[in-house]
Amino acid sequence: MRKFMSMQGLMKERMADCIIEMELAPTEVVRECLSKTDESNGIIFEDLLLKNEVLSAKDILRVKSIATQIESYDVKKMEFAPELLALIPKDKAINYCCLPMGFDESYEDMLLVVVDNPEDKIVIDDISLMTGYEILPYVGLRRDILAKIEEVYESTAEE
Repeated sequence: MRKFMSMQGLMKERMADCIIEMELAPTEVVRECLSKTDESNGIIFEDLLLKNEVLSAKDILRVKSIATQIESYDVKKMEFAPELLALIPKDKAINYCCLPMGFDESYEDMLLVVVDNPEDKIVIDDISLMTGYEILPYVGLRRDILAKIEEVYESTAEE
């Protein structure tokens, strides 16, 4: 019987392989974190790596970028314009774990969005339909994106 693997599952497997190949952590530690991952109960692979001090946030972001072959972005350093935030309601931003960053300078109908899992085509397509723009995804850390969503949507609500 063939086991179905989610998009998130495929990404975490590739992340684990990258960590091991790059010799950033011992194989047994990475595999242990992988085996304890349970997205349905909120136990996320990258969170386990951070919590157990297996990798730094910077290393995890680099690994996610290599595993997905998509440029990474550290949302902690960024300001988000209210007009961009208005494109994606807070509940959708939380659900999709995404934040709109700006527009591509070369293509004005291309919205740059940082997401936890840029390989999830359903999420990318939904964001595109919701905003009316083509989406150019960047990969970010889930915990940082969710924290930034709370911060920036809260500050825009106060204005």
